Amino acid sequence: MKIAILGPVTTKTYFGGVAVFDEELAAGFKHNEWEVVLITNQKNADSEKNGVPVRMINAISARKIIKEESPDIILASLQYAKYWRFCKENAIRIYFLHGFFNQSYYGKLKSEAASLYQRLIAKQSHYVFANSYFTKMVNDQFFGIQTNEVFHLGVTSEYYSAILNTEVPKEKGAILYTGRLVSAKGIGNLLGAMKVLKDGGMPYKAYIAGDGPDKEKLEKYVAKNNLDVHFLGRVSQKDLVTYYSKAEIFVSLNPSEPFGIVFPEALLARCKIVCPCTGGQGEYLMDYKDTVAFVDEASPDAVANGIERLGKSPVAAELSDKYIQTFRYDTVAKEMIDYLNVRGKNKWTLKN
Repeated sequence: MKIAILGPVTTKTYFGGVAVFDEELAAGFKHNEWEVVLITNQKNADSEKNGVPVRMINAISARKIIKEESPDIILASLQYAKYWRFCKENAIRIYFLHGFFNQSYYGKLKSEAASLYQRLIAKQSHYVFANSYFTKMVNDQFFGIQTNEVFHLGVTSEYYSAILNTEVPKEKGAILYTGRLVSAKGIGNLLGAMKVLKDGGMPYKAYIAGDGPDKEKLEKYVAKNNLDVHFLGRVSQKDLVTYYSKAEIFVSLNPSEPFGIVFPEALLARCKIVCPCTGGQGEYLMDYKDTVAFVDEASPDAVANGIERLGKSPVAAELSDKYIQTFRYDTVAKEMIDYLNVRGKNKWTLKN
């Protein structure tokens, strides 16, 4: 069987979570011995990713190229489902929901327009998949978009291999945040918690990996309060593995995180985790509640208490080999194949 994955890919000028998902899922299907092609409208994309060919299309060439590829299944993310009309009539159309367009982050107009578009796309899909039950619930209950199945995401193959083969000792009291520096991610409340800890005589050091529009404001807050916080900017995958490995506690505070790929990354690095009570991460972090502090993310005092509690605990998450495998994209792809096989009456094969 042949599957086409429509969506963005990483380039020299573009990096995003959906692009990483597209590339890694494509590699996962290839590992399971499916024929795969990535299709994108990015002009500066490479011709292949992880051994999977990449076809670049535009409004003029889309019909010709998709007809040439002739996929049996086509999985699309974001606005890329608009190219479905060029697929052969009997192709299975899958739309993947990576989250939801909440007004606090995207604004009222964009949120309403994007949700309307996704409702229309969902009606044209044979299947709609989501990355968490939280994503599924929000899209169903608030936006009227029903999901057929949930597939949790994996980490990149590069990160997976590196983190399991890196031996960096944990740095006592080291806190890590990685992500965009925007208010919606709760980074301001993490720095507020750092001040609470400092005022209470608790010696913690924070590493902030990432960039964003709030960086200057956050740096001024750190300087004003003389906090032990280090802004790393954008870091390479290799350096990120090192910081995850040495961090004792990982903190991320977005209360509407659809899935939160940073949390599996932190789990695999054996970090203790501070996170909100809401969000898709609760679906898999609840199994490790002794090493996770679920907190009121809007309260710096609550965040500080969570950090302090975990800092006093010597326990770190111990993951079984079977559980670790769930964060591989070849496992994610196999789960999708199994799902499609059942509904396709075992029409498609997969690697044993």
